[in-house]
Amino acid sequence: MGKLSLLLVGAAILAGLTMSQSTRQVAGHTSRNQAETQADLLARQVAESGQSIVLARMMGADGLQDPGITTQAYDGGRFDVAVTLAPDRQTARVVVTGRYGGAAHRIDGEYAFDPITYPGPIWLDVPYATAQVVSGTPEIRGGAAGLPVRFDRRRHDDLGLESLLPAAGLVANGSAAAAAAGSAFNVPTTAQWTELLEDLNVDSGEDLYQVAASAFNPATDRLLAGPLTATGTITAPGPTTITRVTGNLTLDPGATLTGEGVLLVEGRLVLREGSTFRWTGLVIVRSTADSVPVHLLGSVMLRGGLVVVQDAYPPGGHIDVTTFQQTDGLTSPEGNQNGPWWAATGTPYPWYNHTHHWEAEVPEGQTIYFAERPGDRHEGRIFLRQALAPLGATPVYLEFHNPQNHGHARFTLRLAGEPTAFTGTVRNGFPEEIRAGEATHRSVEFAANRLDHLQLDVRSLRALRRSFDSEGGCATQWPLCIGADWDRRDALTVRVRRASDDARLYETSLYWHMRAEEDAVHEAEEAAWRAAVAAGVGFGSHLRLGAGARVHFDLSPISTLADRLGFDRNGLQLLQATTSHVAAGSAGAGG
Repeated sequence: MGKLSLLLVGAAILAGLTMSQSTRQVAGHTSRNQAETQADLLARQVAESGQSIVLARMMGADGLQDPGITTQAYDGGRFDVAVTLAPDRQTARVVVTGRYGGAAHRIDGEYAFDPITYPGPIWLDVPYATAQVVSGTPEIRGGAAGLPVRFDRRRHDDLGLESLLPAAGLVANGSAAAAAAGSAFNVPTTAQWTELLEDLNVDSGEDLYQVAASAFNPATDRLLAGPLTATGTITAPGPTTITRVTGNLTLDPGATLTGEGVLLVEGRLVLREGSTFRWTGLVIVRSTADSVPVHLLGSVMLRGGLVVVQDAYPPGGHIDVTTFQQTDGLTSPEGNQNGPWWAATGTPYPWYNHTHHWEAEVPEGQTIYFAERPGDRHEGRIFLRQALAPLGATPVYLEFHNPQNHGHARFTLRLAGEPTAFTGTVRNGFPEEIRAGEATHRSVEFAANRLDHLQLDVRSLRALRRSFDSEGGCATQWPLCIGADWDRRDALTVRVRRASDDARLYETSLYWHMRAEEDAVHEAEEAAWRAAVAAGVGFGSHLRLGAGARVHFDLSPISTLADRLGFDRNGLQLLQATTSHVAAGSAGAGG
């Protein structure tokens, strides 16, 4: 009996040992499988992360470049890199292998450099252009892609100049001059311009000028008072800086101007024989004169691009400012129907205040002061402070409506308690510091009594909504047609809303208006202007190139300005890609 008990106990112990050993083997296999699965996942993650690092380092200003990585430790594993660059650096094969534990994951891709689209060495956004090679052999080079001189005839067509200055003539003239300088002359269609300017996020050369002028910072950039005739040496700092000349710029013989970044010339540009001009970046010449000379007659080396913008013909008319307000919020498009009568007719109109022919009454021209401490110089016509006074600390927010008709307006906003004022353009909306998330044209909420200053400076009547008496719709009811519409007929509108319920507490709309009697005067002036053009009086932009002029398109300094001017960055296009994986524990995984 005792022996049998002993045998039974021994068998039980042996069975227990066998079961424990089997359990440990199963547990060991499970742990190893989990580790291998984890290694497989981590190898993929290391490869993908390594690929992102490598591609970011390969992005050059004008092409792809060697990332300078062959292997790199990463998050407990490593990735190996093999890059094959094409001779022109526009395409590359990139192989990144991520390794972790015993696993390896390989990403093999072919990529093409996708540069910023930009028109070319010379961009003419003008109604009419003439070009002349004065002597010798100047150079206009379009870079690796051989981009031509480009002419934007949209302004030419808008002004109806075809009968006076046929486009065929300017194309022939421009083509001959461009060919003599080693380039070509191109006139893109509207659709082609849209594609060319897509990465620049502007619609025209005028837009580009306005963006650059708005980006100018007097604390870090350089301002040169114009008109300026230089006889000595001028230098401008930094590849991302803006040098602004507020008028004509002339370099006399012996004068030198060198610099980088953006050169804004708000007038004509004349570089006389014997002068020296060296610039890397963008040179933007912009004028409202009927005749704009751009003479490059000295020793000129421009690496980047030249943009000539001519807003040659004044639009006529004036800004109208119409204000809508009710103390309890605008419950109808008409606003406060108990407002003052319009003196011209002695009849009530459905707005609180309507200001006619704004710039003739106010020395500031096209600047509107909505709120300003102390003084509120325009309160008697704008009435914003009166609208805000009963609100006290009620949370409100500002909103720009119909920003597509922006007038190239710039604003300044100051809130009590903030150390500095906020500035920006209506087109681009509020700065990120006071922007309501993704709502570009809506501000953050603030107490109504914190508004110290709100100023809007309209730079271009042309870019406002038209509302002329000579046009249909508003001819007999103007400006009732504006006031009776919640959308204010697409007019640029500044709104104040109550934050709690988004109620409209205040609105002022700005638009470009011409009365019937003004229209007649305008037509007479335009007829005289057209007669002068037809008679051969100088009109348009006149480009002259001397033997020492070199204009070479270079994308590198232009792409350096991307952040400053709001351009899209250079990118990569994936042509094709394959992946392969060696699991942990497989033969060759550690190779």
